[in-house]
Amino acid sequence: FWSRVFCCFCLLILFWLLYGSVKWREEEEEELVDERLQPFPIFHSALKCQCNTGKRTLFVVHSAVANKQRRDWIRKTYGMDENQYEHMFCLFFFTGRPANQLEEKSLLDESTIYKDIVVGDFVDSYANMTIKALFWMRFVSTHCSATATVVKMDDDVAMNLRALNHRLPSLQSLGIYGVRWTRQPVRRNNTSKWYIPYSLYPFEVFPPYVSGSSYIIGTETIRRLLGRVKYHGQYMHVDDVYITGILANSAGVRVIDRARWWNFMPNSTEYLRQGTVLFALHSNNVDLLKLYQDVHEITDHRIATYPPQNYD
Repeated sequence: FWSRVFCCFCLLILFWLLYGSVKWREEEEEELVDERLQPFPIFHSALKCQCNTGKRTLFVVHSAVANKQRRDWIRKTYGMDENQYEHMFCLFFFTGRPANQLEEKSLLDESTIYKDIVVGDFVDSYANMTIKALFWMRFVSTHCSATATVVKMDDDVAMNLRALNHRLPSLQSLGIYGVRWTRQPVRRNNTSKWYIPYSLYPFEVFPPYVSGSSYIIGTETIRRLLGRVKYHGQYMHVDDVYITGILANSAGVRVIDRARWWNFMPNSTEYLRQGTVLFALHSNNVDLLKLYQDVHEITDHRIATYPPQNYD
């Protein structure tokens, strides 16, 4: 009898030691997470579009504080209220902290008028793009969890809203869709803006990832990626690699190539106008309102004449 009691006691001690070791490792890993990877909002006026009330899609637009002209163009074209209502989506701009009081007042006034801007507590810069990405991901996971799909875009990306709306239902919820890059070498030249030291990433090539200018991702996928941040807690400023490559690979999320939907080359808006792509980079000298109207008209004709798979 006493020998069995002793064995049970030893097993309990062993279990306690193993459990404590696991908990200690988990806590240690969480403590190693760079605090820059946990940004929080400074302010956002009561957002006019409620993303948890039957909206199918959320457009997340990375925008610099000074880019009001680009935000206004989006509001006048594919992001207009009528489109949001018709196609059941919300559109929010995400930006970092204004550099001075004048910029802060201007951004706050703009946010109060349009109610579509979310501002995070970090310096808005290229070096902080990963912070901005994790910022909107946490915001979406907390406030827009009922929305199925997120279309992430930079504010210099034009799009064919109607054609995209025909394509979204065919996409799987667990996956990241975009222009996929594979076996891309890691830049070790410390003069490169994409420089990554061995201490941060010891391998010679990155896992597959998609271009950060624009991609499509499900909200469940976002939650999975956020769950892996604590295991990859050192800050990496190359946001597309970190978010859609390293975190996606760690979470077992597929990165799916849809390169034929995007064109990020110079003058690619002509491909958008011709109806051969869904997303394109634009320059400031393009008549963006006319571009939107042309794309709108040709898409109505194509959808009426041809089946949607022409955009696959």
